[in-house]
Amino acid sequence: KIYVMESIKTFTKSDNIEEIKQFFLNKHKPFVIKNYINANIDLDFLEKNYGENEVIILDENSDKQEIQISKFINAVKNGKKYRLRANTKLGNKIKDEIDTKYQRLIRNNKKTVMDYFLSLGKTSRQHTLFVSSKGCTFTKHGHIISGFILQLHNSKDWYIAKERVKFSSIKYKSFLHPNPLYVTDKNVNDEIKLTLEQGDILYMPPYWFHYTISNETNISYS
Repeated sequence: KIYVMESIKTFTKSDNIEEIKQFFLNKHKPFVIKNYINANIDLDFLEKNYGENEVIILDENSDKQEIQISKFINAVKNGKKYRLRANTKLGNKIKDEIDTKYQRLIRNNKKTVMDYFLSLGKTSRQHTLFVSSKGCTFTKHGHIISGFILQLHNSKDWYIAKERVKFSSIKYKSFLHPNPLYVTDKNVNDEIKLTLEQGDILYMPPYWFHYTISNETNISYS
């Protein structure tokens, strides 16, 4: 089934939780909840609490580097175009710092087969952290899983496809790297721009194409 939208449905935390739950369960489209959370997680928090940890980042040439978080943050503060993408090691460390009870209510606290699959291994892939400096972007892609994205610090621009496409029309496929499973071409005429601001949460259904552009250093958590 093809789902089409002209705008992103927007809620606030004061809206009726049942209305949000029904949209989540029945519409199968992206939506935003404004001013959802205040996590108090910024670059200084990461440096103070996890500065000695080593992570793999992407540099300005999109090459991978293994680096201490303190050195990574110092480079970002000095204007380097670095990004920490979908890091589960750090995501699992900070998950207890983030109140996710509200989104569990939206999901009715239900577990799916994919939830258990993503929890296999030493670190759950259900908890991922992103740090992007100014100018960072990514290929337009879609995931095989849905996700709630919490904007923890500063803002990030999202470009979201106006419709969920049929699998047969997807141009590029990679079964070796299933998350994201598919990538395709950017086209602003087929996308809706959304600025996710600090404290907002975005729900992204599976197979819905999107990409982001960072106009300032920011932190998000999925």
